[in-house]
Amino acid sequence: MYEIAFAGDAADVLQSKLMYAEMNAGKNHEQQRRPPHRHRAFLHGNAADKARVAAEVDPLVLKSAITRVAFAAATEESRPVLTGVEVKLDESTFTMAAADGFRLAVQNGTLLKAVPDEVSVIIPARTMNELNRLIGDREEPVEILMTPEKGQVMFRVGGGDTVEIVS
Repeated sequence: MYEIAFAGDAADVLQSKLMYAEMNAGKNHEQQRRPPHRHRAFLHGNAADKARVAAEVDPLVLKSAITRVAFAAATEESRPVLTGVEVKLDESTFTMAAADGFRLAVQNGTLLKAVPDEVSVIIPARTMNELNRLIGDREEPVEILMTPEKGQVMFRVGGGDTVEIVS
């Protein structure tokens, strides 16, 4: 069993089982049908702080960008790459883009903390919409962290309670 302790009063527990990961957060309960090893990079050895690519974004800028781009991502699973939002980090700017075959949305923004190397990842639109909801009216910068293998991205939303989303 792996445990993740979040800042604040609440603690979430991630239980690793053979074929799924189970997340409990207060009254919310979620099961994801993914092999639990996908979560290990951020769970063991505080790997999030050792991530090679780390950036910070103003929460209002990120929220606006997600709102303007995520709607354009495809909802059908027939072309999985179109169900995501491409996030490109380059020095002190970021670009988000999404398309569904008929429409295209692109938004640029400025990073508060620059990245040393250019990196581009595709993040599921559902994850981006959840991040948008979690940002709410928070004022603390949102951290974007990636594992050295760049197989996972984590968004750390600060404020009263710190919330982390791994995708």
